[in-house]
Amino acid sequence: NAHIPDNGENDQKEMFFDLLPPPGSEHDGDDSNGVVVHAGLPVISEERSALHIDRLGLKPIDLSRVPVIIIAKDRHLLLKECISSLLTAKGSIGEMISVYQHGYHSDTREVAQEFRGEGVTLHQNGQHMKGGEAHVRIAKHYKFALSHAFKTHQDAKYVIIVEEDMVVSPDFFEYFRVVGGLYEVDDSVYCISTWNDNGFKGRVKDPKRLLRSDFFMGLGWMASRKIFQDEWVRNWPDSHWDHWIRDPKNRKGRECIYPEVSRNRNVGRKGEHVDDKFYKRFLSTIQYTEDVESALSLYDAVKGEQTAYDEELGKIFQVANISTPVRDLERHKKGVFAFYFDDAPRRGNHVWETHEKDP
Repeated sequence: NAHIPDNGENDQKEMFFDLLPPPGSEHDGDDSNGVVVHAGLPVISEERSALHIDRLGLKPIDLSRVPVIIIAKDRHLLLKECISSLLTAKGSIGEMISVYQHGYHSDTREVAQEFRGEGVTLHQNGQHMKGGEAHVRIAKHYKFALSHAFKTHQDAKYVIIVEEDMVVSPDFFEYFRVVGGLYEVDDSVYCISTWNDNGFKGRVKDPKRLLRSDFFMGLGWMASRKIFQDEWVRNWPDSHWDHWIRDPKNRKGRECIYPEVSRNRNVGRKGEHVDDKFYKRFLSTIQYTEDVESALSLYDAVKGEQTAYDEELGKIFQVANISTPVRDLERHKKGVFAFYFDDAPRRGNHVWETHEKDP
C-alpha cells in the first residue's frame, strides 16, 4: 500500500520494471525470446506430494467458522463491488461476512445494509475519526475490527481480511480453504495472502503455484487467532500497523504464503496511500485469475510447506545463473537467474541495493 516516492531513491526498482517488455508486447509471456523473469519452483510428482500430505496430516479447513471482515470507510461504490464479488465467489457464506466501517458515511452504511438479506452485517466504529495522521486512524481501526471479529466468533481460529477497494476471484474462498490447512501443520506460516506484489500481467502464469516470502503483503489475507491474541493484540502499534507486522522482531523468522497469480485485484485509484500514478504503474497491472477452475488442490498446497518448498527452491539455486546488477537483466534471454541484493536500510533505498559478489 505504500506510495513509492519519485525522489531518485528508487532508481534500481524503476530500472527493473523499465527493462521488462510491456504486457501484450511480442515478448509478453514468451520463454523463447525477450526478457523472462520466472521465480517458480519445479513440479514435484503427485506421488511424492501424496506421501508428504499424509505425513503432515494436511487437510482443508472449515470456512463456515472463518469470519470475513471488510475494512471500509467512505468509498461506497467500491464497497458494493467488493461485497458482490465475495458473495458470488465459490464457497461464500454471507452470514460470515461483516463490513467494519470507520465512521458513519451514510452512502457506505446504506450499501452495506443492501446486503442484509444475504446475511452481511455492518459494524461501525466512530472512534479516532478526527485528528492525527491517516496511518494512525487506520491502525486503530484495524485493531478494532480484528478484535471484534475474534470476540464475536469465539470458535474461529482464523479471520479473512479484505478492504473495500478489492474485488476477489471466483476461487478466493477455495484458495483459503485449501491453503489455510498449512496453518495447521507448519509453524513457520505467519500469514496467508491472496496477493502477489510482483504478479504483473505477462510475468506470471501458474495459478496453482504457491510462493513464500518474509515480507507481509496483506491485501486479501488470513490471520491466525493464536498469533493475534498471543502476540499482536497486546502490542498493537499506534500507527503503521502493516510495517509493524513486517518487523523481524514480530515476524520471528516466519513467512507469508502467497500465490503466483493473485486472487484479488485492487480497483481503488485513490486512497490514503495511493495516487493515480502509483495505481496505473503497479496496482492496475497485477494479474489475477477469473477462473474458478484455477482452485488449488492439496497437491498444490503441500508444495508451500516449508521443508518441501525449501528443498525445491534449493534445486533451483543449484542450476541458476548468478547475476548482480539489475541492469544486466536486459541481456538475459531465457532460463533461471538469481539476483542478490541487500535489504538493509541505506541512503533511503533499502530494497534494490545490489551486491557485486557471488554467493
